[in-house]
Amino acid sequence: MEPITEGLVAVVQKACPTCQLVEPVLRTLADSVKGIIVYTQDDPSFPNDFVTAVDDTELVHSFSLNIEVVPTLVQFKEGAEVGRVVGWNRKEWEQLTGV
Repeated sequence: MEPITEGLVAVVQKACPTCQLVEPVLRTLADSVKGIIVYTQDDPSFPNDFVTAVDDTELVHSFSLNIEVVPTLVQFKEGAEVGRVVGWNRKEWEQLTGV
Protein backbone atom coordinates (compact mmCIF):
# COMPACT_ATOMS: atom_id res chain seq x y z
CA MET A 1 0.00 0.00 0.00
CA GLU A 2 1.44 3.32 -1.08
CA PRO A 3 1.15 6.10 1.53
CA ILE A 4 -1.07 9.05 0.75
CA THR A 5 0.90 12.25 0.51
CA GLU A 6 -1.51 14.89 -0.79
CA GLY A 7 -5.25 15.37 -1.15
CA LEU A 8 -8.45 14.00 0.29
CA VAL A 9 -9.43 10.48 1.29
CA ALA A 10 -13.04 9.49 1.89
CA VAL A 11 -13.92 6.17 3.47
CA VAL A 12 -17.45 4.91 2.82
CA GLN A 13 -19.73 1.87 2.74
CA LYS A 14 -22.60 1.22 0.38
CA ALA A 15 -24.62 -0.19 3.30
CA CYS A 16 -24.33 3.15 5.11
CA PRO A 17 -27.31 5.44 4.41
CA THR A 18 -25.22 8.52 5.23
CA CYS A 19 -22.55 7.42 2.77
CA GLN A 20 -25.20 7.11 0.08
CA LEU A 21 -26.33 10.61 1.00
CA VAL A 22 -22.82 12.03 0.49
CA GLU A 23 -22.22 10.28 -2.84
CA PRO A 24 -23.13 13.45 -4.82
CA VAL A 25 -20.82 15.45 -2.54
CA LEU A 26 -17.96 13.07 -3.34
CA ARG A 27 -18.62 13.61 -7.05
CA THR A 28 -18.54 17.38 -6.54
CA LEU A 29 -15.25 17.06 -4.66
CA ALA A 30 -13.81 14.87 -7.41
CA ASP A 31 -14.67 17.58 -9.93
CA SER A 32 -13.43 20.45 -7.72
CA VAL A 33 -10.45 19.14 -5.76
CA LYS A 34 -7.39 17.56 -7.27
CA GLY A 35 -6.45 14.37 -5.50
CA ILE A 36 -9.41 12.59 -3.92
CA ILE A 37 -9.45 8.87 -3.25
CA VAL A 38 -12.53 6.99 -2.06
CA TYR A 39 -12.02 3.75 -0.14
CA THR A 40 -15.16 1.62 -0.12
CA GLN A 41 -15.37 -0.92 2.67
CA ASP A 42 -18.15 -3.21 1.51
CA ASP A 43 -18.90 -2.94 -2.21
CA PRO A 44 -16.21 -2.19 -4.81
CA SER A 45 -18.86 -0.80 -7.17
CA PHE A 46 -19.78 2.00 -4.74
CA PRO A 47 -19.83 4.83 -5.55
CA ASN A 48 -20.94 3.85 -9.04
CA ASP A 49 -18.57 4.77 -11.87
CA PHE A 50 -16.27 6.66 -9.52
CA VAL A 51 -12.80 6.79 -11.05
CA THR A 52 -10.85 7.02 -7.80
CA ALA A 53 -12.83 4.40 -5.83
CA VAL A 54 -10.61 1.74 -4.28
CA ASP A 55 -11.80 -1.63 -3.01
CA ASP A 56 -11.13 -1.73 0.73
CA THR A 57 -13.33 -4.73 1.58
CA GLU A 58 -10.39 -6.24 3.48
CA LEU A 59 -10.15 -2.94 5.44
CA VAL A 60 -6.40 -2.59 4.93
CA HIS A 61 -6.64 1.12 4.16
CA SER A 62 -9.31 1.72 6.80
CA PHE A 63 -7.16 0.15 9.52
CA SER A 64 -4.09 2.11 8.44
CA LEU A 65 -6.14 5.32 8.66
CA ASN A 66 -7.73 4.34 12.01
CA ILE A 67 -11.25 4.60 10.58
CA GLU A 68 -13.97 3.77 13.09
CA VAL A 69 -16.98 5.54 11.54
CA VAL A 70 -18.10 6.03 7.95
CA PRO A 71 -18.20 8.32 6.20
CA THR A 72 -14.87 9.79 7.21
CA LEU A 73 -13.05 12.45 5.21
CA VAL A 74 -9.30 12.92 5.77
CA GLN A 75 -7.04 15.60 4.28
CA PHE A 76 -3.31 15.12 3.70
CA LYS A 77 -0.61 17.69 2.94
CA GLU A 78 3.04 16.83 2.40
CA GLY A 79 2.46 13.29 3.64
CA ALA A 80 0.82 14.26 6.93
CA GLU A 81 -2.80 14.19 8.00
CA VAL A 82 -3.89 17.80 8.52
CA GLY A 83 -7.63 17.38 9.01
CA ARG A 84 -10.39 14.86 9.55
CA VAL A 85 -14.18 14.92 9.63
CA VAL A 86 -15.99 11.90 11.04
CA GLY A 87 -19.56 11.47 9.86
CA TRP A 88 -21.47 13.97 7.77
CA ASN A 89 -21.56 17.59 8.78
CA ARG A 90 -21.84 19.88 5.79
CA LYS A 91 -20.15 22.84 7.47
CA GLU A 92 -17.21 20.72 8.63
CA TRP A 93 -16.79 19.13 5.18
CA GLU A 94 -16.88 22.60 3.60
CA GLN A 95 -14.28 23.90 6.05
CA LEU A 96 -11.97 20.95 5.41
CA THR A 97 -12.26 20.97 1.63
CA GLY A 98 -12.91 24.63 0.83
CA VAL A 99 -15.75 23.44 -1.42
